[in-house]
Amino acid sequence: MAIGTSLAACGTSQDEKPPEIEESLTSHPCDVFGPEALSTAGIDGSSAERYDDREEPFQRRTCAYISRDPYSMVSVSFNGLSLSEVEGDSRFTVSDEADIAGHRAVVHDYPRGLQCLASVEIEHGVLEVMVGYQQSDIETADQACSLALQVAEDLAPYFPEHL
Repeated sequence: MAIGTSLAACGTSQDEKPPEIEESLTSHPCDVFGPEALSTAGIDGSSAERYDDREEPFQRRTCAYISRDPYSMVSVSFNGLSLSEVEGDSRFTVSDEADIAGHRAVVHDYPRGLQCLASVEIEHGVLEVMVGYQQSDIETADQACSLALQVAEDLAPYFPEHL
């Protein structure tokens, strides 16, 4: 009986609001961006590699591709995060802010991972384009950030209404 009482006591008090349930991601970038969108972004659609969905610590759906010019790996992810959570992540250095097709976006470097990301706010989450550097034809963070932003801008006409 003590166990049941202590578990009940762990609930929210009358003054506290219960945690909000976040919307689940409803799509996957491998399914959303077709051959026309990928071609527009300079991505080889035949190279698509679908990654298993990640649920913890947040939802993530990822598709990796090869970009031919410059030659590099480009990942497109749908993430169940807010853009403010991405901006507040101390692992990243925000280098630029942008508006992409009416969506707020940030470009940020992840120096420990040698990656640059363009994160675009879309209803229920963040669309993220990631490009690595110091590999393939991409040598610097500036080159990777430029490509990540360009791919995000090229994919913009094909963005889903919500993730």
